[in-house]
Amino acid sequence: MGTKLLERRQRGIEVTPAGEALKQDAREIVKSTEKIYEDLNLVDTDRPQGRVRVIAAMSMLNRRTLVDVRRFLKEFPRIDVNLAEKIAMEVIRSVEGGYVDVGICWQGKQTQGLDCIPYEMDLH
Repeated sequence: MGTKLLERRQRGIEVTPAGEALKQDAREIVKSTEKIYEDLNLVDTDRPQGRVRVIAAMSMLNRRTLVDVRRFLKEFPRIDVNLAEKIAMEVIRSVEGGYVDVGICWQGKQTQGLDCIPYEMDLH
């Protein structure tokens, strides 16, 4: 189309008015697409659906964790799993703050007050 969306400046890149308009249109398209997806999911109410936000400590995000997530997604294909990796204290803060639904980390003093379920035992 030949319309400039970005302009290079001495201090970085600046969005042009056309770029701003496109950004707003793109956001509306994403919202509409999400709404269509949600509407279509309402048709099939026999299977659980939704989104689970999971954050794992770097030391806990291993092959077994990924295999378990893959198995979960096969069993519940209508549930989106957002998986992120952080340091252990950030995992705890994210769970406490309600930013994630599930945190995977080593249980310790800092997890007091949280509902903790054993996931993997250290056999060493």
